[in-house]
Amino acid sequence: MASPSDILILGGTGFIGAALADHLVGAHKVVALGSAAGDLSDAETARAIVGQHVGPKTTIIFATAKVRRDGDTQDAADQNIAFAVNLRLALEGVSFRQLVVFSSFDVFGQQREAISAQSPLHPSTHYGYAKCCVEYNLMDIQGALPPLVLRLPGVYGQGDRQKSVLGRFVHQARAGEMLTINGDGEQRREYLFVDDLKRLLKHMIDADLTGRWNLNPGQSISINGLVRMIEEALGRPVAVQHQPDQGESIQVQYAPSLVTQRFDGFAFTPLRDGIKIYLQEDGNDV
Repeated sequence: MASPSDILILGGTGFIGAALADHLVGAHKVVALGSAAGDLSDAETARAIVGQHVGPKTTIIFATAKVRRDGDTQDAADQNIAFAVNLRLALEGVSFRQLVVFSSFDVFGQQREAISAQSPLHPSTHYGYAKCCVEYNLMDIQGALPPLVLRLPGVYGQGDRQKSVLGRFVHQARAGEMLTINGDGEQRREYLFVDDLKRLLKHMIDADLTGRWNLNPGQSISINGLVRMIEEALGRPVAVQHQPDQGESIQVQYAPSLVTQRFDGFAFTPLRDGIKIYLQEDGNDV
């Protein structure tokens, strides 16, 4: 039987999980499991994973998810909820150091007030609803401290294989393809550079933080503004077409994350700089 790991990453072969594993492996004994070796849709497999890899000093990072880009369906939501339920059952009564749960800004839906970590949950998608259920199921595990719940906006950076919103736009623009924008393009979004997430998570794990945290830089930008930044980074104009938006679009505002107040000296990477770094990284060069 393998000895317990310092850090167990569930969903460790996805974009975020793999990035975290690469960042943490130098200082910790890290086990990163993808869906093939860590199928949390099966309760027996979940118990086996916990029995083999979890000990009193283990930090568990729950990054397993059927992501929204694969389809915002009830079936995908049910699978995401099942992942959390099975992990919760497997962890009941088990001693471990801490649990980190990756959630999403989709739990908030569209709200007219500025969104902060204390904002009410109001999901408007199957994916957002499932993430609310994930948070609920993993919030109060018997015998364990409360988890560290990290709500993420759109994450981008090296290794995303152009599957992030920003990465897809950059890939299409660089290839000379037409970008398609829903509505007038004035809807505002937040984006998180994956290198910032890696640095923040290391700080938060070392500090044994718990509770719910929004990890957004406070750099909200419209889709049109994002396109202009990509044009600036590429040094040429980008072709854009607009298609009708479905339903009401509320101009969502995001309160800056309080995490910069917790860690002196930490600063989020400006989006303009992150886009340039993304283009310069291996495999993403212009």
